[in-house]
Amino acid sequence: MILTISEIVSGIKGEGKNAGYPTTFVKLHGCNLNCSYCRNECRTGKKKRMSVQTVLGYIFKMGNYYVEITGGEPLLQDTTYVLLYDLVDRGYNVTINTNGSQIIEDCLYARSYSYCMEIKCPSSKMESKNVYENLDTLIMKDEVKFLIADAEDYVFAKDIIRKYPTKASYVFSPIVSEDGKHIGKDLAQWLLEDKLQRARLGVPIQTLLGSQLPTT
Repeated sequence: MILTISEIVSGIKGEGKNAGYPTTFVKLHGCNLNCSYCRNECRTGKKKRMSVQTVLGYIFKMGNYYVEITGGEPLLQDTTYVLLYDLVDRGYNVTINTNGSQIIEDCLYARSYSYCMEIKCPSSKMESKNVYENLDTLIMKDEVKFLIADAEDYVFAKDIIRKYPTKASYVFSPIVSEDGKHIGKDLAQWLLEDKLQRARLGVPIQTLLGSQLPTT
C-alpha cells in the first residue's frame, strides 16, 4: 500500500477546532484544483512514494496525539483510508482536510475521525468545483471552512449556509497575503452582526508565529 507524499511534519495546528494542539501533518502530494491564493507545494513540488508502514513510522516517532491528513487533496489517493483506519485503530485523533471537490463516500455515521471540508469562495477562482452534496453527509464533529478574502466571499459563504444545511460547524478564516494583510477585523464584525449559528472566526495561528514553527 503506497502513498504519494510531499512531507510529514510536526507542528502547531493553525486553525479550526484543534487549533493550538501539537499535530503531525501528513501532506499528500497532488491536487486537482489551482486556487488563486495557494502557496502549497503539495500540488507541484517534490514528492516521494512511501508505504503506509513507513508513514506510520514517522507518525510514531513524532509522538503527537493529533494527526491531520492533508494535501494537496488526500481524497485523490485511495490508500488515504488505509492509513486513516490504521491510525484510528491505534487511538489517534485524526482529521482529513479536504478541498471539497471530491465526494465523501465512506462510513459516515459510525466513525471516530473527522473531516475539515473547505468550500471554495469566489476569490479562489475554484468555486465551480464545490461538491455541495457533501454538506448533507457531514456530522457534528466535522467542520466546514471558508477562506475569506473580501466581502464578496463572505456573502457567498452566507448564501451557501442558507442553501445547503449541514450538521457540521463553520469556520470563517481570513486569507493572509504574503505581506501579512487580511480582513480579519472586518470578518469578526460581520460575524458579530449576522450571528450565524455554529459559525466562528478562525484566526490563523501562523499570523502570530510566522516561520517559527510549522503550522497549517
